[in-house]
Amino acid sequence: MDTVEHLSYSPPKSIGFGHAPTKRNVFDAWDMTQRFLTRNTQGALRTDILVEAVGPSGYAGEKMKFPSQERALATFGAPEKSEGHWCRWRIGIEDVPKAFELFSYAHASHQRKVSSFRFCITQDFRWRGIDDTTIAGSYLGINFDDFNGMFFQPAYVFPFAFDAQEHRPWLQALMKDSPFKLREPYFKRALQTKAGNSYRALKLDKNWLTNAPDA
Repeated sequence: MDTVEHLSYSPPKSIGFGHAPTKRNVFDAWDMTQRFLTRNTQGALRTDILVEAVGPSGYAGEKMKFPSQERALATFGAPEKSEGHWCRWRIGIEDVPKAFELFSYAHASHQRKVSSFRFCITQDFRWRGIDDTTIAGSYLGINFDDFNGMFFQPAYVFPFAFDAQEHRPWLQALMKDSPFKLREPYFKRALQTKAGNSYRALKLDKNWLTNAPDA
């Protein structure tokens, strides 16, 4: 039986927060992200969404310019958990626009010292425009932090091998449409294990994509 091979994309842990958006303005970046997901994927957000905020004194006594915690309390009500200057809420998908609005205000007024408001969402999906036969699909984590801004943590699997030239135009169009730059070294060969429930990752040759015949 031939080994099933796909193509995966995931940045290493060494790059820290993940990928920054190509658009510097957070409203433009968020809009581009939503359009990218609508056009290229079919799936849903995970329902377990956590929001964190700190009070006016911050984690270590730093003075916060934007009243993140006060606004979060007014928006989401009593927190699920609180300790000192820190509070955490568990919100529903319907409250994501409110969380983004708070993030945008806090980010715009931030003094760039320490985080005062953050939340993260994750979209599980399969690709549109192609027969997605991957084991468990893909996901995209999107972090919103008023100190660090907006950044992405993707774990993509594409249902074709790296040398499948017939799918190269689709991949290149998707990379162009992405709200962040997909970097060539972070792609890997994904070989399905004998059990058929996971992948074994193998490195690709340097410049495998840019040196391709139709690149």
